[in-house]
Amino acid sequence: MLRIFLFIFSIALISGCGAGDEDKPDERPPTIEVVDRDVQYLDSYWLPGGRNYAVHENSLAISHNAGVSLLDINESGLVESEIQVSSTGSINIATLENGDIATLMVNHVRVNRIKSDMFDVIYMTEDSPDLSAVIFESFGNCAYWVDKSSPDEVQRYTIKEVCVDSQGLITQDIRYQTENWINNVYALEDGSIVVFESLGGPQKISLLSSEFELLDEYTTTDKLYGFDIELRDDTLFFTGFAAVWEMDISFNGLSEPKLFHETVNPTSSNGTNRVAVHDKGVLLANNNFIYAYQLDGDDVTAIYRIDVEKNIEALVVYKNFLIVSYWDNVDFEIYRISDLI
Repeated sequence: MLRIFLFIFSIALISGCGAGDEDKPDERPPTIEVVDRDVQYLDSYWLPGGRNYAVHENSLAISHNAGVSLLDINESGLVESEIQVSSTGSINIATLENGDIATLMVNHVRVNRIKSDMFDVIYMTEDSPDLSAVIFESFGNCAYWVDKSSPDEVQRYTIKEVCVDSQGLITQDIRYQTENWINNVYALEDGSIVVFESLGGPQKISLLSSEFELLDEYTTTDKLYGFDIELRDDTLFFTGFAAVWEMDISFNGLSEPKLFHETVNPTSSNGTNRVAVHDKGVLLANNNFIYAYQLDGDDVTAIYRIDVEKNIEALVVYKNFLIVSYWDNVDFEIYRISDLI
């Protein structure tokens, strides 16, 4: 009789626990539906291929195969004028705080000052046979690039710097060396630098001070290449292999990277994703789609998808507009961000 009582009591206890669980709210974050939007661009403009973009004072600076141009875009998102300040093609471009523009050439770096609407080359580095064609960054009045050439048989990757001080004195320096492959470099608003390196298999993300002293680092087997990097508030958004990740940065250093939503096509090839940030949220490009993530603080409140029908090469935020550039060297297009998010 005692055994029967214990058996019935056990069943009642289990049933009671189950009922309590059913009453608990679902604590999983809600799935946000991706909403397709049909958005028209405001204007389009053509420049030769090899385009890279930077904001220069009130203009959009664009390096291309035929030189460097400054575009004036009005409040309606229409291109009002183009001034070609250089007819010498460059690989990449970075703008300095004092108004100078640094250009990455095939085997050297130039610092240019605009005089009478034309470049005046005020400094040129020595030639090097193996500069990275994609890494070119600036902070304040300094520009940074990666030199992959080595004077001996040991392969080294070197971050180099050229700076213009308040008196106009130009200095050049070696700031960081590693035997690891450097995927990218990103300068933060306080002058510190984030470096993405490949360690053969694992990936390493390092946070360096403005004096290039190591503050923190994170190593992982996840493919966090950081081919495209943007900062919003204190969060880095960057591309990995067929994904976009986020990582918080604070005075304590680097947080553990987290996958930033998986709406981006997981079958895309390495480097296809592009990232741009704005006060309203984060904009991602994957193949022919723009994904607009509306954020309230760190929380995603809506996701919109726009089909632009061509494979996207770059996303650039300029004022309240999104510049969308394409791989097939057609016109780039200008969208109003409030129409996207």
